[in-house]
Amino acid sequence: MKLTFAYRIAFLMGLVLAFPVRGQEDSGATTVGALSVLRKYCNECHNGKEPLGRVRVADRRELIDRELVWPGNPDVSELLQLVESGQMPPGKRPKPDDSERSILRAWIKARLPEPPPEVIFGEEVQFDLIAADWKTIAADKQPRIRYLSLNHLLATEAGKKRLPVAKAELQRILQGFTNAKPMDLDLKPLDKAQSIFRLDLASIGWNARPFITGESKKTMPLALDLFDLLLLEYPYGFVPFKAKNWPQMVPIVKTMKALRPVPIIRADWLIATLSDPVMAAEMLLLLERSDGTKAPATVLAEVWPATVDVNEAELELGWSGNPKELQAAWTAVGLPETGGVSRPEWERAWPNLIRQLGRGTPLLPLDRVTRDNYSSDPNLKLQGQTIDFKTKKPQSQFFGGDLSAVEIRSSHDARLEFVFFDHNQQYVSPFEKPQPAQILNAGKTFYEDGKNEKGVAEGHEIDSKPAKEFWVLIAVGRDAGDVKLAPGVPLRVASKLRKLVRERYVHLTLYDLDETGSTFRYPFDRAARVFVMFETLGPRPKGK
Repeated sequence: MKLTFAYRIAFLMGLVLAFPVRGQEDSGATTVGALSVLRKYCNECHNGKEPLGRVRVADRRELIDRELVWPGNPDVSELLQLVESGQMPPGKRPKPDDSERSILRAWIKARLPEPPPEVIFGEEVQFDLIAADWKTIAADKQPRIRYLSLNHLLATEAGKKRLPVAKAELQRILQGFTNAKPMDLDLKPLDKAQSIFRLDLASIGWNARPFITGESKKTMPLALDLFDLLLLEYPYGFVPFKAKNWPQMVPIVKTMKALRPVPIIRADWLIATLSDPVMAAEMLLLLERSDGTKAPATVLAEVWPATVDVNEAELELGWSGNPKELQAAWTAVGLPETGGVSRPEWERAWPNLIRQLGRGTPLLPLDRVTRDNYSSDPNLKLQGQTIDFKTKKPQSQFFGGDLSAVEIRSSHDARLEFVFFDHNQQYVSPFEKPQPAQILNAGKTFYEDGKNEKGVAEGHEIDSKPAKEFWVLIAVGRDAGDVKLAPGVPLRVASKLRKLVRERYVHLTLYDLDETGSTFRYPFDRAARVFVMFETLGPRPKGK
């Protein structure tokens, strides 16, 4: 098909972005400005999978051969003439202003100088760098290697400005959480921009495994380290199963044997998490820092904004696609068209946004330490309340010896697990023998009423010690059928620090990969956890 002259000009303006050009005595700053103008006004029609006119290939030689641009002579360059005359972009589309036209003129006058080296970012780039680095590490050292990333900051100009501060904060925060003597932080950048790092856990003592599970004398060690403890809190994890180079990550992830199959985590999140006073205090205790060391100061706001809008989302996602696509996904998951949301709201929306954008399968932080109720989906409603076993009426206060039950409803089909969080702030099983996860049907009431081995409901007898305690309801479900939920286990500290470090309840196989690493062994789409509080008032008074 023969293109009109105006179309040729429009196509080539948009495609100038795609090829390198070389000029003389120019740092490339002129090119950066010119490309910014062309992206702003041309990308909508002449970029993406099917650009207008189906024209995709162009180079500097072609521009010159067709006499559309004369390097060094903007006055006779027809591309610029069309822009300056207002013919391009066509019709009533927004057009470059005087300053932007001046940028294009300066670019041509400077002989179309070569842009600065391209900044490379994205999951696939990170995976390639990790795979190459992994091959250089001795086999006996590989299990204690983890990777941290600030690579997403390279997606926007605001992020690039944030990168130096974030790198400095990362160094500072890791140096504050080590028990190595002498300190020998092994943090190696993998790329020229120093946005991806290899961390040797042993260099700062994070390979320590102080955790146990079980009750009383029936305890056993857990093969979890301090990094795993942090992974329980990580809200930004996802696995891009469809990424072309994900298969090369599978053996790496399996060798790491981390609690969650994420080969790399965001370093800015790590900075913020270790700046939380409670988490920081726990990490210092687990590192056996008894030298009076205090947690580092609160994270800098410029590294970890408290409010996230669509521009910040573009940065944190490392988004390189069409801004309109991101905006559409942003609103599709229930985020406001204008303005921003709090950091917790952003983290709740993250899994659905990842799915909406087709980025991968999110890893839901179901086992995070917080006692707040959690739901991965605003549409998933898991509700529970304690009731009197005999009358079936709602009741939240009991005397010792009373019989209680729990009434539960869910908006979606799910598998349901029960655990008890007692007055000692420990997770214990309310059953004498392990119980499989129960089937919870959408919209129907389920009663946890202490059925015996014969299936006869006996109720749960209340202890006499005055206390506030919790039933913990844990549910997972999926759209394509039933799911499996293996019972979780309490995660405790095997030392005198046990009462100083918050107990967690952990599902060790929640995100196990299958043999090929192409999906999860027990996939699910949504999850929720609800704490149902009740109060024991003590022994029943006489006469009541």
